[in-house]
Amino acid sequence: MQEKRIAMWSVPRSFGTVLLQAWSSRSDTAVFDEILSFPYLFIKGKDLGFTWADLDSSQMPYTDWQYVIERLKAPVPEENLQYIIELLKAPLPEGKSICYQKHQAYHLIEEIMGLEWILPFTNCFLIRQPKEMLLSFHKIVPHFTFEETGWIELKRLFDYVHQKSGAIPPVIDAHDLLNDPPRMLSKLCQAVGVEFTEAMLSWPPMEVELNEKLAPWYSTVASSTNFLPYQAKDEPLPLHLVNICERCDEIYQELYQFRLS
Repeated sequence: MQEKRIAMWSVPRSFGTVLLQAWSSRSDTAVFDEILSFPYLFIKGKDLGFTWADLDSSQMPYTDWQYVIERLKAPVPEENLQYIIELLKAPLPEGKSICYQKHQAYHLIEEIMGLEWILPFTNCFLIRQPKEMLLSFHKIVPHFTFEETGWIELKRLFDYVHQKSGAIPPVIDAHDLLNDPPRMLSKLCQAVGVEFTEAMLSWPPMEVELNEKLAPWYSTVASSTNFLPYQAKDEPLPLHLVNICERCDEIYQELYQFRLS
């Protein structure tokens, strides 16, 4: 059975967890939920207000994180960052032929982990209209800069994969996905070379009690069991986000032209 490893890169608040749940409902698929957040938070966690107590394995329902955490807490954790990469490339569990990885693009710290290791994966990109994404992000993180939105890293990864592979990687827009899940999931599956199954259209709710640091990110999606129609946000952007939104939108439009439709 030939293995397929799919890496879905996105920016925050782009319905990436919903898409992860769709893939997790497949009997042939093993999933990873933002595994790169661990080396990222190990390096930058103090600045972000996170501690290791916020990152116990029970808080991340799709991956057994405890061994990952212990490796990164080892006496010389810098030597163990490579372990994360090896975990994503390791043999899949029995009965699984697909590995689906949900990633935030900004979690991949290029100067430490490099980029070349992602090339054997089928790299895909999930985007969301910046105003909608920023309004959602702002409710959880009140103060942030353009550089902290993740759009720069997302475009860098897209360009890197495009340049190295010579092909335009699959791009899926969150609005399209939520408005017609069967159609867009079928197109995504076709683009990555796997068969679509209707099992991807529903899933059980997460069985996890979220701590105060992770609850704002997961509380709504944790209780979901299927895709819900996209609900546009009609509130105005706070003034301090207008310029940030314009800069995000420049990148969004560049990627949007390549979206699956």
